Amino acid sequence: MTTLNHTPWADAYPLKPEVSVRISRNATCLLLHYAVKEPAVRATAEADNGNVWEDSCAECFIKAPESERYYNIECNCAGTMLIGCGTGRNDRQRLQPELLSQVRRTATLGRTPFGLRQEPTAWELTLEVPFALMPELHDDGLRTDYVGNIYKCGDLLPQPHFVTLFPIQAPQPDYHRPEFFQPLPFTGA
Repeated sequence: MTTLNHTPWADAYPLKPEVSVRISRNATCLLLHYAVKEPAVRATAEADNGNVWEDSCAECFIKAPESERYYNIECNCAGTMLIGCGTGRNDRQRLQPELLSQVRRTATLGRTPFGLRQEPTAWELTLEVPFALMPELHDDGLRTDYVGNIYKCGDLLPQPHFVTLFPIQAPQPDYHRPEFFQPLPFTGA
């Protein structure tokens, strides 16, 4: 597992939950496994394509190095998610719920929204995202040279926080910054 160590906006948002991720793949899916420990958790988004970033949320932004378009795969601690694609923040096209239903999700806190729990909580989330949902990644079944960034946020938690795998230099929280993407640390499937 790789640890997320950067808090780009620490002056305003000093909380740094413990977050690690394992990113791998098999012939058909991108595999993401997050392990998180934080002082409170929130899961209020009731349906896919909701405001999952306001909850306890783990995110993977990923693209093929030769592509201008990238995917944002965002999922709260209860497995509610969204996936968008575009070249920047303002041109995102979200996958429809019937496509998102193809993503296998396992959440140790269960799959039902539960509101806010103001207690230290450890949780894990596993996603199996079919490459068929992400044609911009031009998958050949073996590729691992993708670039991107991995994030943990919780915009509406009692202590909002923004943690990243790779540094971002921006005046305020903004994960849609592909100019700061780096090679993602893939491990064996």
